[in-house]
Amino acid sequence: MARETKEQKQKSREFDKLKENLKLRFVSTAHLMYGREIKDLTENEVYQTVAATAKQFISDNWIKTNKTYAERQEKQIYYFSIEFLLGRLLKSNLINLGIEEAVKEVLEDFDLSLVKTFDEEPDAGLGNGGLGRLAACFIDSMAAHRLPGHGCSIRYQYGLFEQKIIEGNQVEIPDNWLKNGFAWEYRKPDKAIDVKFNGNAYMKKMPDGSLKLVYENPMTVMAVP
Repeated sequence: MARETKEQKQKSREFDKLKENLKLRFVSTAHLMYGREIKDLTENEVYQTVAATAKQFISDNWIKTNKTYAERQEKQIYYFSIEFLLGRLLKSNLINLGIEEAVKEVLEDFDLSLVKTFDEEPDAGLGNGGLGRLAACFIDSMAAHRLPGHGCSIRYQYGLFEQKIIEGNQVEIPDNWLKNGFAWEYRKPDKAIDVKFNGNAYMKKMPDGSLKLVYENPMTVMAVP
């Protein structure tokens, strides 16, 4: 039988340490979110717990990244698109964090399946088709090349639509993809702004000869990122 090399032993110890850390975070996150033991969670709650656990690692990186941007005064790219076809994010996030195998083993210790957990994630209802896929690919590429960038779009409450065939006819119903929330977002009410629609806008000449924009009777909608 071949002996483990020093490097293999070190990797094995690091993996065991990561797995133990993940298990502690997974259990404490489940207790915090649902106040129940792991064995009492529904399949969707297991997904939400795994996602929230991964999000803790992502958040650590996100905070460090923003700090670096601020210190270096990095220019950033803002990609505006009416839609982003992101797909399911849990698997790719676990892979990119380098923790997929450790999470798989943690779940197996609780007689849970990571594959079934992946199936619980809904597709984000933020896009459909070529335009949305192209926009998502640009964001993926920027991340892969470590370019500071963001995707900017609209958070559609009901996506495009969910198709059903009833008595031979297509029927469109809302895609309620947010019924259990979106695990990967942060709501930022402190950055909310008012957006004005309709009404009348014109330039008014002031006594000193300057022009002032006047916007009357608009419909105002609060936009919260």
